[in-house]
Amino acid sequence: MIEGLFTPGGSGGKKRRKAAPKSGVAGSAGALASAQAQEEGGAGVKRPLTVSALAAAINEKLSAGFPASVRVLGELSNFTNRTHWYFAIKDAGAVLNCVMFAGRVKGHAFVPANGQSVVVTAKVEVYEPQGKLTLIAEKIEQVGAGALDVAYQQLVAELRALGWFAPERKRALPVFPSRLAVITSRKGAALADVLNTAARRCPGVEICLIDCLVQGAAAAPDVARAIGWVSANAAVEGIDALLVTRGGGSIEDLWAFNDRAVSQAVLDCSIPVVAAIGHETDTTIVELVADARASTPTQAAMLLTPDREALMQELLQNGRRLYLTVKRDLATQREAAESDRRSLVGELRSRLSGAHTTIARLGARLDRCRPAAQHARRTASLEAGAS
Repeated sequence: MIEGLFTPGGSGGKKRRKAAPKSGVAGSAGALASAQAQEEGGAGVKRPLTVSALAAAINEKLSAGFPASVRVLGELSNFTNRTHWYFAIKDAGAVLNCVMFAGRVKGHAFVPANGQSVVVTAKVEVYEPQGKLTLIAEKIEQVGAGALDVAYQQLVAELRALGWFAPERKRALPVFPSRLAVITSRKGAALADVLNTAARRCPGVEICLIDCLVQGAAAAPDVARAIGWVSANAAVEGIDALLVTRGGGSIEDLWAFNDRAVSQAVLDCSIPVVAAIGHETDTTIVELVADARASTPTQAAMLLTPDREALMQELLQNGRRLYLTVKRDLATQREAAESDRRSLVGELRSRLSGAHTTIARLGARLDRCRPAAQHARRTASLEAGAS
């Protein structure tokens, strides 16, 4: 299941397209066909169209085939509020790009939000510079919360009631991991961000990639299986923690990470899980269940890998503190030893002086007890009595 082992060593406001000319090859489908017919080569092969000519012809066909405006019901997503409004409208089967230009935006009653169910009144066009079918919105009407947003809110409420998001069940991340598993797409920028950050911070940490689908209908079961595999094999493979990540996208792009089965796999994982899904403003259910959430793949890698430079600085500081502590202790012990020596010498001198006094006293007593001294004392006493 381990796919790979690594040792780390839009621009703003667009102007509205000008109307296509009403005559000539670029402006008329009929003229376009006539021009193609006239420009056949000698072998009877039609010369290729320019891209601009084909795009203009498609636009003319759309203008002829659709009414001046259509009303479309769907869920709003990928909303960007610039000089113009750029967004998408979608349902379970399709997504259409939309733009509302500044002139319409100024008079609009409300600012739309992702997840809202809306009715868009718009003109259908092909935006020729990018070759995209676009709805040129004239009006947006609120209908209610979109189906995906409702499903998200319902599952959040259910899992919160079950205690899946409770802080007390979250596990601490390893301080010095030796091996990390990363579940993501090997083709995504998220993997490169994780590898580069891990290599810069701590090259000794091994990264095990489990390549997964991270978007589409098959992504949720694929991610759930990958998490289950990591959970079952973490001890054998020496994996200390798991990172589940992918880059940004719309709510439907990230929907696999709002899946109950994927959330259950994260909850049941045998090792701590960090989730970094989408952009900082996105919050998926998997991130709420995970032991830690990061706003970007880079931040997730920083949470999971120790900083080599910081560790070196801490080691140097600890070494200096240890040196100063030992030096201070030695000085204290040396001072105590010198004090003990002085005290001992004083005591020895005092004892020696006492011993000298005792010896002198005993010597004097000994002198008085000598026969010559006693004879002299008696002779002196007799002489004093005779006189």
